[in-house]
Amino acid sequence: MGFDAAFQLVELGLEHLRLAAAIMKWQTRRGKYVIYEQPDGARSWKEPEIEEILAIPEVMRTTCDMCQYGMCVDGRQLNKKTTGILTNSPEVATQSSRRCQGGHTHMGA
Repeated sequence: MGFDAAFQLVELGLEHLRLAAAIMKWQTRRGKYVIYEQPDGARSWKEPEIEEILAIPEVMRTTCDMCQYGMCVDGRQLNKKTTGILTNSPEVATQSSRRCQGGHTHMGA
């Protein structure tokens, strides 16, 4: 993939992120629930639109390990995939904050 194609792909992703952020802001203003999931280390968490949503008082971010929910990529070995969840639902936040305590192997580990 050439530089121009990669640049266009990033721009398209940012455009999508901005649309998702606008919808999340609209939903929170209406008193409706939102949920946004991305890998915990994703660059999108540092984008101004996402930081703006995280500044809304009722919005929270949790971190979970997907192996705690049974995520398997190959159907056999668990995948840890540390994931960030943004939500304004206390119940979703509670249910989406399980962290791996070990006791099993992860794919690629």
